[in-house]
Amino acid sequence: MLFLGIDQHARQLTVSFRDQQGDVLLARQVPTRPAWLLSPPLACRFSGET
Repeated sequence: MLFLGIDQHARQLTVSFRDQQGDVLLARQVPTRPAWLLSPPLACRFSGET
């Protein structure tokens, strides 16, 4: 089972995926600017692809 954690702040979100042992599998900080969040493809930003 995987767990998703989202920590929201005024200027950024911190997103992390963890396994059952609590080890971080993926962690990203993303800005909360509407233009950035609405620009496709958002999935590439989390995978590290450009």
